[in-house]
Amino acid sequence: MAVKENKSSNENGQPPAKMTLAEMALLLENIKPKCRGFAETDDYDKKTRRICLGAGYNTAFYGLSRWLRVTRAPQGQLVLMACEIWPEYLANTGSVLSTLGCEALAADLERKSERVRLDAKGRVRIPEELAKEAGLKDQVEVFHVGGVIELWNPETYLQHRKEAFARFHERLFSAPAQKSKALEMSPEDACKT
Repeated sequence: MAVKENKSSNENGQPPAKMTLAEMALLLENIKPKCRGFAETDDYDKKTRRICLGAGYNTAFYGLSRWLRVTRAPQGQLVLMACEIWPEYLANTGSVLSTLGCEALAADLERKSERVRLDAKGRVRIPEELAKEAGLKDQVEVFHVGGVIELWNPETYLQHRKEAFARFHERLFSAPAQKSKALEMSPEDACKT
């Protein structure tokens, strides 16, 4: 069921503030990311696909519509952002993926995105399909990068970090001839997850 976005005002009856990715990055910079519980029990003792981001996130989203976009990122994590900055994020990401020859991934970001609401307690429900795709279960690693909030399955994040470090180490300490070869990558290889 699609939710109609109200662009005319936020919950306080004021027009939503203009926000950029860079401005949101500055607001999120002061929040210490950490591992948080997922699938909380609600008031009816029913498990939900909800994560409590906390009071700091409420402050960061103050004056905005409090509607967030959630989508699956290529590395396996979910990305949450204010709906006000979604067009800028999509344009920036689409531009990068286009230069890599990965237009299909850019289209997938938009096709698989959903709108969710940040409640007054800083909680947000994650759509079931996206939660399953990202492997979110009981705990979620929360980070913020460049104005967006990333939600990772802790095991997936550790594996991603190990692989990224191994690639960095290989490029840093390989022989000069191998180093230049390692830095050259075809668009097809760059798009492999």
